[in-house]
Amino acid sequence: MKQVAQRQSPVAGTLVGIITYNPDLTVLQLLLERVSGGNSDVLVYDNASKNVKSIVTLCGGVPGCSVVSGEENIGISGAANAIFETAASESKEFVLLFDQDSIPEVGYSEILVAAYRKLRRQGVNVAALGGLQTCRFTNYDQPFVQFGKWRARKILPERCGDPIPADFLITSGTLISTQSLKKIGGYDSQLFIDNVDVEWCSRAIALSYRIFGVPGAKFTHTVGENRATFFGVQLAKQHSPARTFYIYRNILILSQRAYVSTAWKINATVRAFLKMLFLAFFDRARIAHLKAIFAAVRHERLKKTLTEVRSQAVVEL
Repeated sequence: MKQVAQRQSPVAGTLVGIITYNPDLTVLQLLLERVSGGNSDVLVYDNASKNVKSIVTLCGGVPGCSVVSGEENIGISGAANAIFETAASESKEFVLLFDQDSIPEVGYSEILVAAYRKLRRQGVNVAALGGLQTCRFTNYDQPFVQFGKWRARKILPERCGDPIPADFLITSGTLISTQSLKKIGGYDSQLFIDNVDVEWCSRAIALSYRIFGVPGAKFTHTVGENRATFFGVQLAKQHSPARTFYIYRNILILSQRAYVSTAWKINATVRAFLKMLFLAFFDRARIAHLKAIFAAVRHERLKKTLTEVRSQAVVEL
């Protein structure tokens, strides 16, 4: 890992971490414009993109922004952990993570920080908060999720309103307290990309922390790489075969962890089975996807307890 652009005038408060991999520079520029300035520093961690020189040039024109260029792709988990480590070393109070294709509304971080402070004054042990995301493929708001014993409950709130208890937030758009990271640990690097956020949120809740969705904060996000349609009806999110491998492998990994919700395991397994049928019958790259699924099933999976994952994640920070 090498530093290719130096941080300018660091300020206390929030470290905005953006994880990139061959990003669309137009979208990245808009994201940088939305998150830079104020009481925030910006750190872009690049996972060995082909256009890294352009990323460095773009970020060089943003005050308080720096780029770390990874020599290899270490996934969302590895990149996020590097951002967490930087935030801890600079005594930041919060980390606000974004994928390269997310665009928050103006004032997004301020709304989340205000909600965090209000909850803390009420004595709530908060680990993280996230805003209401809108999928750019469908233009629909995505629900906050609460896991019951056997099934997930999806909540689509009004944009204004109090924070809503949730059991899961996607990585992008999530504000995490660095104090909670010291107890919970960072992301599980074994997972690399998919369901990294599910595991971390499950671990936080198992350690008696709370997670909230904040309807007043909103951002757009690209869920999946494309959409499969049938006579104009959107049927499924589309991913590359490589991504399919991680999706199925990580479902199998988390299905063995006792601290992960049974409702999530049931929902993820059913969805994975239906997605496999769709890939087998309708996707043009069906052979590559099925090979990826079989590789995921054969892949060695080490069974880990909450204590083991937490201890490892804390050490890595």
